[in-house]
Amino acid sequence: MRTWVFAVGLFAEVRKRRLLQWAGGYGAAGFIALEGIDQLVDHGYVPELGYDITLIFYAFGIPAALILGWFHGEKGAQKPPASEVWLLSVLALLALGLSGVATRSYLSAARVTALAAAATLDPRSVAVMYFEDVSQNGERGYL
Repeated sequence: MRTWVFAVGLFAEVRKRRLLQWAGGYGAAGFIALEGIDQLVDHGYVPELGYDITLIFYAFGIPAALILGWFHGEKGAQKPPASEVWLLSVLALLALGLSGVATRSYLSAARVTALAAAATLDPRSVAVMYFEDVSQNGERGYL
Protein backbone atom coordinates (compact mmCIF):
# COMPACT_ATOMS: atom_id res chain seq x y z
CA MET A 1 0.00 0.00 0.00
CA ARG A 2 2.84 2.39 0.83
CA THR A 3 4.48 1.85 -2.59
CA TRP A 4 1.19 2.64 -4.30
CA VAL A 5 0.89 5.90 -2.39
CA PHE A 6 4.52 6.70 -3.20
CA ALA A 7 3.99 5.97 -6.92
CA VAL A 8 0.86 8.12 -7.07
CA GLY A 9 2.64 10.93 -5.22
CA LEU A 10 5.66 10.71 -7.52
CA PHE A 11 3.48 10.76 -10.63
CA ALA A 12 1.61 13.80 -9.31
CA GLU A 13 4.93 15.53 -8.64
CA VAL A 14 6.19 14.71 -12.16
CA ARG A 15 3.01 16.18 -13.66
CA LYS A 16 3.20 19.28 -11.47
CA ARG A 17 6.82 19.91 -12.44
CA ARG A 18 6.10 19.23 -16.15
CA LEU A 19 9.01 16.80 -16.55
CA LEU A 20 7.49 15.14 -19.61
CA GLN A 21 7.25 18.48 -21.39
CA TRP A 22 10.87 19.28 -20.56
CA ALA A 23 12.07 15.86 -21.71
CA GLY A 24 9.98 15.94 -24.88
CA GLY A 25 11.14 19.43 -25.81
CA TYR A 26 14.76 18.55 -25.22
CA GLY A 27 14.41 15.30 -27.14
CA ALA A 28 12.93 17.06 -30.17
CA ALA A 29 15.47 19.89 -30.16
CA GLY A 30 18.36 17.46 -29.71
CA PHE A 31 17.14 15.25 -32.53
CA ILE A 32 16.98 18.25 -34.86
CA ALA A 33 20.50 19.28 -33.83
CA LEU A 34 21.85 15.77 -34.42
CA GLU A 35 20.24 15.60 -37.85
CA GLY A 36 21.68 18.99 -38.79
CA ILE A 37 25.19 17.98 -37.72
CA ASP A 38 24.78 14.66 -39.53
CA GLN A 39 24.02 16.52 -42.77
CA LEU A 40 27.05 18.77 -42.31
CA VAL A 41 29.26 15.73 -41.69
CA ASP A 42 27.84 13.89 -44.72
CA HIS A 43 28.62 16.85 -46.99
CA GLY A 44 32.13 17.26 -45.59
CA TYR A 45 31.65 20.66 -43.93
CA VAL A 46 32.30 19.30 -40.43
CA PRO A 47 34.60 16.40 -39.48
CA GLU A 48 33.06 13.27 -37.97
CA LEU A 49 34.31 14.42 -34.60
CA GLY A 50 31.62 17.12 -34.67
CA TYR A 51 28.88 14.51 -34.71
CA ASP A 52 30.54 12.51 -31.93
CA ILE A 53 30.80 15.56 -29.66
CA THR A 54 27.21 16.59 -30.43
CA LEU A 55 26.04 13.09 -29.55
CA ILE A 56 27.99 13.15 -26.27
CA PHE A 57 26.46 16.47 -25.23
CA TYR A 58 23.01 15.31 -26.33
CA ALA A 59 23.31 12.17 -24.19
CA PHE A 60 24.48 14.12 -21.14
CA GLY A 61 21.82 16.74 -21.80
CA ILE A 62 18.99 14.29 -21.20
CA PRO A 63 19.62 14.03 -17.44
CA ALA A 64 20.41 17.76 -17.38
CA ALA A 65 17.00 18.54 -18.90
CA LEU A 66 15.32 16.32 -16.34
CA ILE A 67 17.21 18.05 -13.51
CA LEU A 68 16.24 21.46 -14.85
CA GLY A 69 12.65 20.33 -15.22
CA TRP A 70 12.58 18.99 -11.67
CA PHE A 71 13.90 22.17 -10.11
CA HIS A 72 12.26 24.71 -12.46
CA GLY A 73 9.21 22.95 -13.85
CA GLU A 74 6.72 24.75 -11.64
CA LYS A 75 5.42 28.12 -12.73
CA GLY A 76 6.87 31.18 -11.09
CA ALA A 77 10.32 32.44 -10.22
CA GLN A 78 12.66 29.93 -8.62
CA LYS A 79 16.14 30.22 -7.23
CA PRO A 80 18.50 27.35 -8.17
CA PRO A 81 19.47 25.29 -5.13
CA ALA A 82 23.05 24.18 -4.57
CA SER A 83 22.20 20.55 -5.36
CA GLU A 84 20.99 21.51 -8.83
CA VAL A 85 24.11 23.54 -9.57
CA TRP A 86 26.31 20.69 -8.31
CA LEU A 87 24.51 18.04 -10.40
CA LEU A 88 24.63 20.15 -13.56
CA SER A 89 28.31 20.92 -12.98
CA VAL A 90 29.13 17.22 -12.65
CA LEU A 91 27.24 16.43 -15.86
CA ALA A 92 29.01 19.24 -17.71
CA LEU A 93 32.44 18.10 -16.51
CA LEU A 94 31.71 14.51 -17.52
CA ALA A 95 30.55 15.62 -20.98
CA LEU A 96 33.64 17.80 -21.43
CA GLY A 97 35.92 14.98 -20.30
CA LEU A 98 34.35 12.47 -22.66
CA SER A 99 34.57 14.97 -25.53
CA GLY A 100 38.26 15.44 -24.74
CA VAL A 101 38.79 11.69 -24.95
CA ALA A 102 36.92 11.57 -28.27
CA THR A 103 38.96 14.50 -29.60
CA ARG A 104 42.24 12.90 -28.56
CA SER A 105 41.25 9.63 -30.25
CA TYR A 106 40.23 11.48 -33.41
CA LEU A 107 43.46 13.48 -33.54
CA SER A 108 45.66 10.43 -32.97
CA ALA A 109 43.86 8.58 -35.78
CA ALA A 110 44.31 11.63 -38.03
CA ARG A 111 48.02 11.74 -37.15
CA VAL A 112 48.46 8.05 -38.07
CA THR A 113 46.67 8.64 -41.36
CA ALA A 114 48.87 11.67 -42.08
CA LEU A 115 52.03 9.69 -41.32
CA ALA A 116 50.89 6.88 -43.61
CA ALA A 117 50.15 9.39 -46.37
CA ALA A 118 53.54 11.03 -45.90
CA ALA A 119 55.20 7.63 -46.22
CA THR A 120 53.28 7.12 -49.48
CA LEU A 121 51.45 4.17 -47.99
CA ASP A 122 47.80 3.65 -48.67
CA PRO A 123 46.10 2.61 -45.39
CA ARG A 124 43.27 1.01 -47.39
CA SER A 125 45.48 -1.48 -49.22
CA VAL A 126 46.68 -4.89 -48.14
CA ALA A 127 50.18 -6.12 -48.82
CA VAL A 128 50.60 -9.67 -50.12
CA MET A 129 53.94 -11.37 -49.69
CA TYR A 130 54.55 -14.63 -51.45
CA PHE A 131 56.09 -17.53 -49.61
CA GLU A 132 59.28 -19.13 -50.76
CA ASP A 133 58.87 -22.78 -51.67
CA VAL A 134 61.19 -24.72 -49.37
CA SER A 135 59.74 -28.18 -50.02
CA GLN A 136 61.91 -30.90 -51.51
CA ASN A 137 62.06 -30.73 -55.29
CA GLY A 138 59.42 -27.96 -55.32
CA GLU A 139 56.60 -30.48 -54.89
CA ARG A 140 54.51 -28.10 -52.77
CA GLY A 141 55.03 -24.99 -54.83
CA TYR A 142 51.36 -24.69 -55.70
CA LEU A 143 50.57 -23.96 -52.04
